[in-house]
Amino acid sequence: MNRNKKTEGEVNFWPVYSDIAWVVVIIMLLFVLSLYLITAINLGGASLEMRQKQQELRKEFTATTPDSHEVFDNGIVDIQQDGNLQLFIFDADYFFNFGEWTFAKAQSQDFLKNFGKKLAKDTTRFRRIQIEGHASWERKSQQTKGQKYEHDNWLLSAQRALAVGEMFIKGGVPASMISVSGRAHYVPFDAALTVTLANPDNIEKAAPNRRVNVIIFYSQAGRDSRILR
Repeated sequence: MNRNKKTEGEVNFWPVYSDIAWVVVIIMLLFVLSLYLITAINLGGASLEMRQKQQELRKEFTATTPDSHEVFDNGIVDIQQDGNLQLFIFDADYFFNFGEWTFAKAQSQDFLKNFGKKLAKDTTRFRRIQIEGHASWERKSQQTKGQKYEHDNWLLSAQRALAVGEMFIKGGVPASMISVSGRAHYVPFDAALTVTLANPDNIEKAAPNRRVNVIIFYSQAGRDSRILR
């Protein structure tokens, strides 16, 4: 007797179930695709919004900075940015005397305080500000005016970053949005310039490594940005 032979009135439901299964799979794929497209559109819109905010701050900073032509041409300030963050690189030698963390002149404090005011105008533009001090490869002690003083690059770079942060706070930036760190000489702007003071000329050559980075985070991402160094 052939057991595989259908009896009269027997119905094969498998093709129906198979069709339903394919329909469910297709619906699920369309749902996942729609979520991906919505996310991509939202991220694209957010990225565009961040870039617009970055450009607004850049234009505002450039337009209202005294002697902005001199400031940028002389490398006192450099601005770089990507989708998540904006990096302001301040030349430490413009603000501080060599090996010190107190401001060399009152106008440098006003410069930073005014920048803080620009940031404080709309703190919804960004999530937080990270200030990093960087030093060049220097000796830990040096003789000046007959008095010996000592500094460590960790302390020097951190104190400089803190001094900049304090000016921002005086400009109106909430302290809760600011973080401060010192990177010493371990993250040079140009590794070829990590020189000692054996030759006095090297002090000037290593100037690009003496800097304060002001990093404005527009999102939680960007920690490994290519423009950070």
